Amino acid sequence: MNRSVVFRLKGKNFTDAVNRNSLFIFLTAMFMAGVLLGSLLMPDFCIKLFDAYLSSRCSSSFIKSFFMTVWSYLPFQLCCFLFGTSVVGSVFVPITVIFKGYFASAVCTHLYSSFVLKGVA
Repeated sequence: MNRSVVFRLKGKNFTDAVNRNSLFIFLTAMFMAGVLLGSLLMPDFCIKLFDAYLSSRCSSSFIKSFFMTVWSYLPFQLCCFLFGTSVVGSVFVPITVIFKGYFASAVCTHLYSSFVLKGVA
């Protein structure tokens, strides 16, 4: 079985590793672009949405909150899986990754701006 070199500092293998893992590097760059957009561009309607999100999560039990979290991540996973099985996925999977990075960063930005050093729980 042919294994790819993930990361090695000795010799020429770094460029070889970058060439072999270019798809993963591209998707990571798209996720980071979404994180950057989410931290810089957070509109006012997101603040109201996140306040409702936090109040619904804090008032429910652990099991209900766990399954609500699983169901909220499921569309992104399903979208990446379904688009990844076709040619259309080469366009829509990076867009899905950007949206996921945007939403994750927007949640973190709101939580940091609201509960700076007080903690979330």
